[in-house]
Amino acid sequence: MNGMSDVFNRYEKKYKLTKKQYLRVIDELQIMMINEATMESLQPNRYTVKNIYYDTDDYQLIKHSLSKPYYKEKLRLRGYDAIDSDSLVYLELKKKCAGFVNKRRTSISLSDAQAFIRTGIAPQHQAYHNKQVMKEIEYFLTRYQVKPKALIKYDRIAYESDGLRITFDTNLTGTHNTLRLDTKPTDAQPIEESIHLMEVKCSGAMPLWLSRLFSKAKLSPTGFSKYGTYFLQSSSIKRTTKGVA
Repeated sequence: MNGMSDVFNRYEKKYKLTKKQYLRVIDELQIMMINEATMESLQPNRYTVKNIYYDTDDYQLIKHSLSKPYYKEKLRLRGYDAIDSDSLVYLELKKKCAGFVNKRRTSISLSDAQAFIRTGIAPQHQAYHNKQVMKEIEYFLTRYQVKPKALIKYDRIAYESDGLRITFDTNLTGTHNTLRLDTKPTDAQPIEESIHLMEVKCSGAMPLWLSRLFSKAKLSPTGFSKYGTYFLQSSSIKRTTKGVA
């Protein structure tokens, strides 16, 4: 994880694609996204993403997010593929203001991350920590009494070139019972089956060729939230929050 950026400032747009739209977009990306070193088609990265979302007992953060506010923030723990208690994962603060996203993250061991969230006390500094982000998360934990509330998992294909990042997520599942990155949940529920969720991330305007492709494919952005959608579709969560203001 060392050497990777810990701070991201960019615009992010999401699109829900049918299988036909997905195949059309993928075909075009294979043509347009070129590895500048080899001048060959850019090969995507493929991996599994696991996120734990933190929230208050009355789900204050996700309820605020679903109200489509001008400003919102969230805290999550993210890991990739196989994870154990000693694995380095990412603890991330993500803020969105008027459509612009600021994501700040730090590498941290899974066991330290769990203790940090539980106690609100940052672990002893390690070389792979981002000291500033750790301080910001520590402050966040003084403002919100959060606990792990949902585990969201999905398979991702990612293309990245010249400041443009495009990802495709499939096989989205969620659970609010098995809330560990190092444990395989047995009760995960599908989140909107059969969709291909595409996310486009760039620091400025979308490239013209990509805008034209989306226009031809009749794609429109959506406000889809993985955690938000799982929260809304989970009857168990709704029962536990019934009557909470």
